Amino acid sequence: MGKDSAKESEIWKDPRFSHLVNDPRFKNISESRRKVKIDRRFQSMFKDPKFSLKYTVDKYGRRVEKDQSDALKKYYALSDDEEEEEKVQEAKEESGEEDSSDDENDDLEVGEKIDKKMKKRLKDLEVDYARGEANILTDSSSDDESTEDDEEEVPLIMSG
Repeated sequence: MGKDSAKESEIWKDPRFSHLVNDPRFKNISESRRKVKIDRRFQSMFKDPKFSLKYTVDKYGRRVEKDQSDALKKYYALSDDEEEEEKVQEAKEESGEEDSSDDENDDLEVGEKIDKKMKKRLKDLEVDYARGEANILTDSSSDDESTEDDEEEVPLIMSG
């Protein structure tokens, strides 16, 4: 093999092929980019007997002792969500942002108030929200006022 590696280095020094050294079409893909990352929910795929097929003969008729699970490990890698979350937190800390639980609690209280109002409006049987007769997100008092104003503005015309 020593001679082969020496020949390979000579080939790359040849001016006819030297431009291919930096050509991305001929570079090997890194293993982290080669494998498809799948979620932890699918980790049982590697152990479940439904996903593992044992072959005794390959497509050419040669005897082989391979499992399908080996092929799965070749193409898939489990994603590390925890590591990604840690990286995001580190980036936030480096930028000087800190998680403020007070702001989150204020947002939750406002959200709870809105949810209570929406539940009350949805329980109102007089309005059919499925047909789009009323808007859930607006105040009902403002809706009532606008309908009364519209009725007052229209003058009655007598035909005679």
